[in-house]
Amino acid sequence: MTGNNRVTGLVAETKNKTITIHAQAVVLAAGGYGANQKMRGTESEGIDYYGPMTSTGDAYSFNDKLNLKSHDLGWYKVYPHGVEVEPGIAKLTTYASKKATDMGAIYVNNRGQRIVNESDVYAKFRDAILDQPGKVAFMVMDERTWKEVYALLVLHDFTAAEIKGYFDNPDKKPVFVKGGLREVAQAAGINSDQLVKTVRRYQEQAEAGEDPDFGRDAQYLHQFDGETFYVVEQRDRFATTLGGYSINPSTMQLKNTDDQDVTGYYAAGEIVGGANGHDSMPSMMNTWGISSGYLAGLYASQAVEAAETASAN
Repeated sequence: MTGNNRVTGLVAETKNKTITIHAQAVVLAAGGYGANQKMRGTESEGIDYYGPMTSTGDAYSFNDKLNLKSHDLGWYKVYPHGVEVEPGIAKLTTYASKKATDMGAIYVNNRGQRIVNESDVYAKFRDAILDQPGKVAFMVMDERTWKEVYALLVLHDFTAAEIKGYFDNPDKKPVFVKGGLREVAQAAGINSDQLVKTVRRYQEQAEAGEDPDFGRDAQYLHQFDGETFYVVEQRDRFATTLGGYSINPSTMQLKNTDDQDVTGYYAAGEIVGGANGHDSMPSMMNTWGISSGYLAGLYASQAVEAAETASAN
């Protein structure tokens, strides 16, 4: 409901009725659009979504006639440590993956080559995976490590039945395979000859306590134990869209395409674009959601109070 670049309420439609709410100020906190694959740009191609399925970007449809200004809609907060459980949908393996690399697991591409210092910061993992064919890497570990990984997967978001199903269906995603080194390479689609060479070289480096290829800290260089290996795919994932509507940062009011503030219309959270630039520290979007929500509510209520005072006078 608008008039003269002013929002005066909202109309909510259900299956059986329409509700009209009149208001002097409205705060838009409708979230992002990560779950809507049609809205996602080329930057998200090959990157799986693991956020709430309610982030469908509906606000961009019901605000369409307001000509609101937006920016950087192709920006996403991307992390490593994901496995694709459905097409385009991931579950995170962060705790398990971190434990695996602490115990000596290595990351390889489908050519069987190591791709990164496995104990480096997450951004290095993310970028290394994005550079690989198909934007996928594979975590290679021994059985000793897998037992710890399995316990953490079951503790965080996976069930034992799910994991068993992955191993029982090696031709389907996600990739979870077990066996001899050449056997797991073939099942995962990795060049087996090169993987054998890579593991042999890594074993020598772990024994020497030095990684001249990637500079991995000696405390994380552990030789593989035994002849049974496990391979788990690793993909990049995102839950948060970083682009969105433009606001006046001094008032949290939304702007139109003429760069004018829309009176009575405020925004908070993921719907606001650019709060954390093209990347963000972990959990910063949570902080932004809380702080922006407080400020939007504060400025909206102050504006209403000021308007009522002016009307009374």
